[in-house]
Order: sequence, then C-alpha cells, then structure tokens
Amino acid sequence: MKLEEKLNIWKALMQLEANHGDEKSLKKVYNEVLEVCDRKKIMLHIIHIYKEKKEVEEKIFRIIFKKVKGSCKVYKKYCNFIMRNNREEENKNTISKAKTTLDKKKMISLEIHIARLEYKYGSLIKEDQCLKIF
Repeated sequence: MKLEEKLNIWKALMQLEANHGDEKSLKKVYNEVLEVCDRKKIMLHIIHIYKEKKEVEEKIFRIIFKKVKGSCKVYKKYCNFIMRNNREEENKNTISKAKTTLDKKKMISLEIHIARLEYKYGSLIKEDQCLKIF
C-alpha cells in the first residue's frame, strides 16, 4: 500500500472518531497516526476537523508553528483562519513572522495567497484609504 493511501485511511479514521467518537478516542488515534505518518499533514488535517471550533483550531496552529518551521502551507492555512474569523489585522504580524522563516519564493507565494484571501473576504484597505491613495 502506498504512503498516500495509508495517510487517507488514517485521515478517515480520525474523521470517524471526530464525528462519532469522543475526544479521548480521537486523541488516541491522533497519537497513533503521528508515529507512522507525516506530522505536518496530520496536523493540517486535525485543523480541518476542528474547523468549527475556533479556540481549538487556534491552539493547534500555535502547536504547529512550534513543531513545523518554514512551511508556507501552514502559513496559508493560518491566514485562511484569520480571514475567516474577521481578524485581518493579524495578517501583518503573520507576514512579518513568515519573513523570518520562509525563503523568498515561498514568501511571494504567501503574499499572493493573502491577496486572494483579501479579495475573497474583503480588503484590508478601507474605502477612505483608497481615496487618499489616488
């Protein structure tokens, strides 16, 4: 069986535990899967599972940033979280943190992603500020 297939099976098991089990059973499966699969992929999936619980999702992001350094994908997911929860002002802090850990190519990719999010969720620049620019 390929690694990707194993990962998908573990993700499905975690999703089942999240939907039909309790926190204890999910944590048990989560700890088991961390031993055999890529940590970053599993942590990003657990964020997907807790998408509706903002506090838990934010806590997981703090853990991911400590465990996985220099991942553009993690920064992109965090920016999605920020914009989804109307906390646009945190994007500036996120960008400054990302500049210290990401290389130039990944940083450009992150900035493009943030621009797309601003278009999707609303721009950080207010209408009055736009008028001052022109």
